[in-house]
Amino acid sequence: MAVQVASGQIIAIRLHYARAKRSLDIVFTLLFSIPLCITMAIVAVAIRLDSPGPVFFRQKRVGQNGAEFYMLKFRSLYAKSDDSIHREAIERYMRGESIGEGAAALPYKRSDDPRITRVSRFLRKTSLDEIPQFINVYGLPSS
Repeated sequence: MAVQVASGQIIAIRLHYARAKRSLDIVFTLLFSIPLCITMAIVAVAIRLDSPGPVFFRQKRVGQNGAEFYMLKFRSLYAKSDDSIHREAIERYMRGESIGEGAAALPYKRSDDPRITRVSRFLRKTSLDEIPQFINVYGLPSS
């Protein structure tokens, strides 16, 4: 199997490597599924109590060999919030300006985004909003 990257370079991936990687993805996801389900339930309840709207955020992404799939994350913004703040920040970042504020802030991550819910500040800091991506491993071409 071969994969073409954005620069046009073709990278060869051995079939046994791809199968082993897929098998390990599934085995480790199954191993951690019970603690993850408990954590996901707690986070889902916290999100529902914090703000109205869906628990999950779903976005179309492009995976291996150009296959499209939907990526899941816990929703971290208020439902139906205005995206103009994000668009302005991305324009500044593309001009080479820093989006983050303060010495410890990341240059590409806004630290004071008013669209982020209270619970989601903690979820983003601990990366718990990424847990639903394990669901993608079961049948979606994300890995």
